[in-house]
Amino acid sequence: MEIKEYIESGVLERYVLGNVSQQEQAEVQCMARVYPEIKEEIASLENVLIGYAEVHATPPPTGLKQKIWGEINAIPSEEKIVPESDSGTRIITLYKAAAAIGLILLIASVGYIFQLHQSFGSLNSEMAEMEENLNQLESTNESLVEVLHSREFALDIINNPDFFPIRLSGLEEKSPESFANVFWNQESQEILLSVGQLPSPPADKQYQLWAIEDGTPVDAGVFNPEEEFTFRKLASVRNPAAFAVTLEPFGGLPQPTLEELYLIGNL
Repeated sequence: MEIKEYIESGVLERYVLGNVSQQEQAEVQCMARVYPEIKEEIASLENVLIGYAEVHATPPPTGLKQKIWGEINAIPSEEKIVPESDSGTRIITLYKAAAAIGLILLIASVGYIFQLHQSFGSLNSEMAEMEENLNQLESTNESLVEVLHSREFALDIINNPDFFPIRLSGLEEKSPESFANVFWNQESQEILLSVGQLPSPPADKQYQLWAIEDGTPVDAGVFNPEEEFTFRKLASVRNPAAFAVTLEPFGGLPQPTLEELYLIGNL
């Protein structure tokens, strides 16, 4: 296991809380001696725990001090000072008093430790949630950067005078409100397809772009209407007369289904 994975495994948090087996405790201590970053992480977690405890510290219950002194004062005077010959009885009496005081302190400390454990568990859960949100933000940011680069690339092509724009309009009988734009570079034979509006296809179908040259349709690939821009190159097309879009089975066909013609535009 890599050091980063070991640190993120959660064993160090459980070690700081004292919630590990003896074997795990020995393992963590050994790893901390070998790897300074693990030792630093343990120190960091301990500081977080101490800081959290200080912020959320709960004072001892009101009257605890008076209760302890009350237990002590409740011991009869004659039992506090006894003749030397009764030293055994005195020891037993003092032992009982000490046991009572210890029990009270134990109950108070156990309650406080339990509350601290719950608070640290809540903090750990909040930190995990924050880390998850951060990962989602990073993923969203990466997607936005990809979209931005795609749009910048498309804008460069659209503004390039070597690319000739062709408007593809929807057929009246199929989808008159649909449209798209093709930017064609005759020299490089590159195409940029910009989808304006097309109905969402069924799950088992895709739209397919065609270049029409000498009355023969040439496959220019399938695409999804959700794709804002689609860039490709047609090595076998030199002088297309038109471009068209049909709806085909998923993956496309070698020849267009004319009954499913949605868009067409002439140069």
